[in-house]
Amino acid sequence: GTPSPVQNRAGSRGEGPAVAAAAGMVRQLRGRWPPRALAALAVVGSVEAFYLPGVAPKEYDAGGLVDLKVNKLTSVKTQLPYGYYTLPYCKPTAGIQDSVENLGEILTGDLIENSPYEVKMLVNQTCRMLCRQTLEKHHKDKFRSMIDDDYLVNWIVDNLPAATRYIRKADGGEFVYMNGFPVGFERGGLYYVHNHVKLDLKWHSNPDLYDGYRIVGFEVEPHSMTQATRTDGSQTIAMCDENTATPLFELDSHSEIVFTYDVRWHYSDQRWASRWDNYLK
Repeated sequence: GTPSPVQNRAGSRGEGPAVAAAAGMVRQLRGRWPPRALAALAVVGSVEAFYLPGVAPKEYDAGGLVDLKVNKLTSVKTQLPYGYYTLPYCKPTAGIQDSVENLGEILTGDLIENSPYEVKMLVNQTCRMLCRQTLEKHHKDKFRSMIDDDYLVNWIVDNLPAATRYIRKADGGEFVYMNGFPVGFERGGLYYVHNHVKLDLKWHSNPDLYDGYRIVGFEVEPHSMTQATRTDGSQTIAMCDENTATPLFELDSHSEIVFTYDVRWHYSDQRWASRWDNYLK
């Protein structure tokens, strides 16, 4: 079968009973207790509660499944978050499940859920079709509203938030990073949805210190395109290259939307301990 991620050397990936119990209490008391009291509750009662998954590095086998999780849709313009599946994005076939990993995510109010994206360590993919969705009028209205309000899509891989890289010309072409990526964009009164993404993942390894591979970077390059599709037996295959896909997916010109993605893995000299540096620039 498919190799599974190697567990943390710090111990099991699952939460201990003290953390699980405290998490349940926090969920019940959120909104009734002040944030400081909830933060104190998160570390009361057991040393186990001090360990938050994600603090210790995780190693993966080649081909091991890497979870891509989704978080809230956010806007600095409205300050009003929405659940990721408020928009007609592709849903997991087994259903949507909460995927919060630690008390910090509970206390900050993150709404982390699973996704249907299939990512495997060191396995590159091109134009992988996720799903085809029907676009009703209310779907289009929601897309337009969120594009007007500059909403961002927020994803997480191995506790790293997705970052979008931009070139800041004022600083001599230096790269800067933004958390998340835009739902889409408006141009000349027309609305375009980002329905294809290139997932750039960076890995590092050190066989002298540990087995397997660590994730040290996660970038997303969003694109808007109208993909061509063809049927191969019972499977629908998308084609995203320039010869078979038009450059942009204009919302009002379509009654369906196809979501696709690429996965590209790159070796990086960056160590796990410094993988947050790009987010702090």
